[in-house]
Amino acid sequence: HELGHIALGHTLRTAGGDNLEISRNQEREADSFCSSIASSSPFSDYIVEGGIFWWALMAWTDPAQMAGQTTHPASKDRLMDYIRANQDQARAVGIDEQTILEYIP
Repeated sequence: HELGHIALGHTLRTAGGDNLEISRNQEREADSFCSSIASSSPFSDYIVEGGIFWWALMAWTDPAQMAGQTTHPASKDRLMDYIRANQDQARAVGIDEQTILEYIP
């Protein structure tokens, strides 16, 4: 994800400052970059499983998403995007957009 920010030219000077929507879009772009790298890796099964676990955990513990004033999209939305982007690997371990709802708030 962080390498995505670098590869996509996201810098502190162009991060959007107080513009939350620009910042959130850059986060989504970095997430998408990360998903494409994860799904094409020879270790994709393990990386994708770890990413699903990470975003599910973040959906449970991310207090900033409740406040709505964060530079990042909601963790639950990021989890769903990650599952959609890596659906083959996610399905291989029995996870899809519906089954994950059993595990997150």
